[in-house]
Amino acid sequence: MKRVTLTKPLSAAITVLLCATFAFSQQKTSKPKDTKQPKLLTVSNYMREMGLLYLEALQKYEDQCWKKEATLDSCDSAMKNFEEDGVLKASEDRMDMHLHDYPSEGDEAYRGLLKTTSSAEWFFMHQIWFFKSHTRTSEEMFKTLGLANTCREAAHEIAIKGIFDDGLWNCEKKFSEYLKDKS
Repeated sequence: MKRVTLTKPLSAAITVLLCATFAFSQQKTSKPKDTKQPKLLTVSNYMREMGLLYLEALQKYEDQCWKKEATLDSCDSAMKNFEEDGVLKASEDRMDMHLHDYPSEGDEAYRGLLKTTSSAEWFFMHQIWFFKSHTRTSEEMFKTLGLANTCREAAHEIAIKGIFDDGLWNCEKKFSEYLKDKS
């Protein structure tokens, strides 16, 4: 029997091919460590309806401050009503009662998003008041406008579709980052 010897180029090609195959198989099976799949949660009809009412109330307060014809006095009044008016508090109380009686992960998550949206609106309204009282815009106003819009749009879409997707809008993450930057 005749012994076949591999030539150096052929041996090198086989070695490269084996290394590439091994590397490809390792790459295919390993996942990035920070990859988190978004969680899709169902939101009840009750919470969706309450969410829409809550968003309408927030919009009413913002409009009193943000509209072109709004004055500093109307903005002051809107901020005072925002903080003291019973409409938002009553809505929050109703949502809390619902969550107590019918606990649901989707409803809890949506309630948290609505609270974050309310906080983002509050920061935005204070920036509008600053703008109206000092007659100049600030970078901060545009940051809070973007944050309030993102949260409001997320809450509205969830109310319409009934599915809470914690990876879609990242409102709560953006708000946490905003607060971290403020401190």
